[in-house]
Amino acid sequence: MVALSASYLASAYVQLVRLDDDRRCISEAFTATETTGERWCEAEINRIAGEIELKSPGRDAAKAEAHFAQALTVARQQQAKSWELRAAMSIARLWRDQGRRKEARELLAPVHGWFTEGFDTLDLKEAKALLDERSRRGRSSQFGEWRQVSEVRAVTRTSCRQSRLSPMTAVARPISLTSSTQL
Repeated sequence: MVALSASYLASAYVQLVRLDDDRRCISEAFTATETTGERWCEAEINRIAGEIELKSPGRDAAKAEAHFAQALTVARQQQAKSWELRAAMSIARLWRDQGRRKEARELLAPVHGWFTEGFDTLDLKEAKALLDERSRRGRSSQFGEWRQVSEVRAVTRTSCRQSRLSPMTAVARPISLTSSTQL
């Protein structure tokens, strides 16, 4: 619990523009993870470290992306779907800002599509907003893929219900980050 608390404190310091404190706290979170073996929150700590990199004056998108990729990997290994969603959203926002919208959609849509309930939670609302986002340049045709993903998600949910599969037994198909992590 110490590691997660330190990472959330670091995130708060970023919002308050207390840059020395945010780096100190995230470092403490990583140290606590190593010394206590408290790995259950490792994905979230990496994600927050990536957000700190993006909001720091010496913004380093490559380091942020590496933290996000590590967060996604750990979340998938631990089958922590909520933290996988958060990591995917962080990467998707970064890629969107870099003009890599298609890659962002390809990463986020299947993670969001895995969920069958809880759509009123903040994380799922934010993910849906990212998926529904319209192009700033008015090229709404590129978002046709998002509608197709929503249709596939609806069909998948119906299929799970008809075959009596529990949505909790479904597994999201892992997406390789190797080709997407180059800036």
